[in-house]
Amino acid sequence: MVIAMKRNKILQARAPKILISMVSIASPALCVLTDDAIITSGVKERLNRLHGASLAGVSVRTRNRVVTLQGAVGNTETIRCLEELARGVPGVAGVDNRLVLETAANCDATTAS
Repeated sequence: MVIAMKRNKILQARAPKILISMVSIASPALCVLTDDAIITSGVKERLNRLHGASLAGVSVRTRNRVVTLQGAVGNTETIRCLEELARGVPGVAGVDNRLVLETAANCDATTAS
């Protein structure tokens, strides 16, 4: 009985790896899209959990495992913190940090008018 349970656990642990390998061979582009979507969700979840509604103006996009953060935030510490949070998500290959300070974003919008 104990051996059967150990075997079951081993088989269950290996099954997802085999499935991922089969999908990778069948359609590499599908895997990249899936990875990007999972990474984006992970980054958004972390940001929302730690900063919540204060990040309503921040967008998160992922392409080829590179996360792009874009929008305006209140201070430079937040810019640095958000980049570090994004880098900490499993699967992230890099972060393109396009975050700006709210005051700088407001000045740009005013001069453009």
